[in-house]
Amino acid sequence: TDLLQYLPTDERRVLEPVIDSPGLTQIEIRDRSEFSKSKVSQTLSELEQRGLIYKEKQGRTFRVYPGEELTGES
Repeated sequence: TDLLQYLPTDERRVLEPVIDSPGLTQIEIRDRSEFSKSKVSQTLSELEQRGLIYKEKQGRTFRVYPGEELTGES
């Protein structure tokens, strides 16, 4: 998506795996982005506030999906 080119590098590193593989857990995103747990958590919170991702609770973790801003759905 064109939007990615406008995002900071750290946000792209967290967001790209979610776009490639919707439904990743935060742990899987952490492994792919090579950021700390707190960095991934903070970045996901910021992306979620802007509608770029949404989280679904599953057990003790969250699965992360691209948000409406990325999918073009409303």
